[in-house]
Amino acid sequence: MKGCFWGLFFLLITTNLCIAQTIRVYFNQSGTATRSFMSDDMEAAHASLPLGTRAIISNPENNLEVEVTISGRISASRNRIIELSAPAADFLGISTTAMVNISVMTPISRQRPSQEEETQSLSIEKECISEAQDVLLPVIIPRLPDPNTDIVYDLQIGAFSQETSAFFAVDQLSTAGFDTKIEEVDKTFRVLAINIPAYMVHDAAECLGKIGIKEIWVRP
Repeated sequence: MKGCFWGLFFLLITTNLCIAQTIRVYFNQSGTATRSFMSDDMEAAHASLPLGTRAIISNPENNLEVEVTISGRISASRNRIIELSAPAADFLGISTTAMVNISVMTPISRQRPSQEEETQSLSIEKECISEAQDVLLPVIIPRLPDPNTDIVYDLQIGAFSQETSAFFAVDQLSTAGFDTKIEEVDKTFRVLAINIPAYMVHDAAECLGKIGIKEIWVRP
């Protein structure tokens, strides 16, 4: 195959023109929220979401949801994932603590990694789009989809116990031209390349193989 899915690369790169400064991340997380952030507005504190991010917080017990602005920092903890202001907690019907879902469905900006990591990511990008390099296609689970359908897929490339490792994987995918998403499930962080049309999955898998991905879970 000539190159590494040039059509997919240029399609995605046109919607990612600021890649030199930021990366695109779609974020989902579930866990415990506390009613402890000191603010009179619809605001919250989070361990990693950039300040200023607007996130949707939903309470699965009553199906209420509210949009908050991330305006504070908390330390990472297994006991709680977000601290809500009193107005936000009241809107969700939370008196002390509750299980919630956090969604950021528009791209959020994150600072690039260190110079050493940036150099590594750039080398990965050059490797991915090289025409001369052969590649072993990653193992595709459950199977390569029918390219003649209109289904759009997400490709899960890994699940990490550390959030920092997940974001480093996101850096690699974004540098290669993919839109990305992180899901937190059962205390692991799943990293996905998202919005891949069925007819491009094979080429996307080839490119992922060139940046060292050995196994892909195909999710509609």
